[in-house]
Amino acid sequence: MPPLAVCTTLYPAGLPYFDDYCRGLVAAAKHCKAPLHLVLICDGLGESAFTKQVEMLDQLAEIHLTPLTEGGPAAARRLMLKTAAALPVTAVVCYDMDDILDAAGLGRHMAALQTAEISYGDMDLIDENGNAVGRTFFSGQKIPDRVDDPGELLCRNFMGFTNTAVQRDIVGATAAAIPDDITAVDWWFYTSLLSKGYSAARTDGTVVAYRTHGQSTLGAAGATDDSTLLRQCRIMREHYAQLPPSREVRRADAEVERLMQIPADARTKLRPPSQSGVWYDDVARACEKMDVSR
Repeated sequence: MPPLAVCTTLYPAGLPYFDDYCRGLVAAAKHCKAPLHLVLICDGLGESAFTKQVEMLDQLAEIHLTPLTEGGPAAARRLMLKTAAALPVTAVVCYDMDDILDAAGLGRHMAALQTAEISYGDMDLIDENGNAVGRTFFSGQKIPDRVDDPGELLCRNFMGFTNTAVQRDIVGATAAAIPDDITAVDWWFYTSLLSKGYSAARTDGTVVAYRTHGQSTLGAAGATDDSTLLRQCRIMREHYAQLPPSREVRRADAEVERLMQIPADARTKLRPPSQSGVWYDDVARACEKMDVSR
């Protein structure tokens, strides 16, 4: 298998789970037997916080450890991708430090990248302690086997920086253009690549165990209250503001804005009751109900 770059950002809230991250990477590396480069961007952590883990990983990958000297999470993601894009690898695999890579995950990504420039996979859901929840992230959702149009990601997202891989040659320019004032960097990044005419293929099987905990930006539990739903709305509007203007983007943004402006009690009636779904599905469902009830 050709050389790969596996990349993540390291941040204080993810440190309790980094041992699991390392064990998952070791198992996956043994399974796929590809030469590995590991890109670690330190965002708010000094190197002394994970010296033991780095020593262990040094046995299986060439490590590129870089501190983030300025900027926030978007800057960290931009630096992560730009660093990976400069390496002598064929593909870049994104895998968050609080998750656990499936032993077959790297191989599944590489197989999907034989037919598309981007790979995305389902995820087994685990709780904060690593216990299986009993379903996957895509369970019960209509997730396509292939995506050739950014419209698939207009009102929801299922391509995150923990369940995706991308051919290295197409990463650099888009990574360099990542805006500073955006929360959902992964959503913007893959929407931008799809808008350039690249395609994405779904992996045959899960690629990672996705952990939900109190510090997760979104998690997989959905919007459990009005403040969470509104936060998702704000992230979506940030996202739309950074996309090239189009009739579809303007319409989607207007729908989310209208949802934010209605009274809280009316919005609560529209909020789905703890349904499973991919990222931002709760807002999309609430907007659909709002249109039906007009």
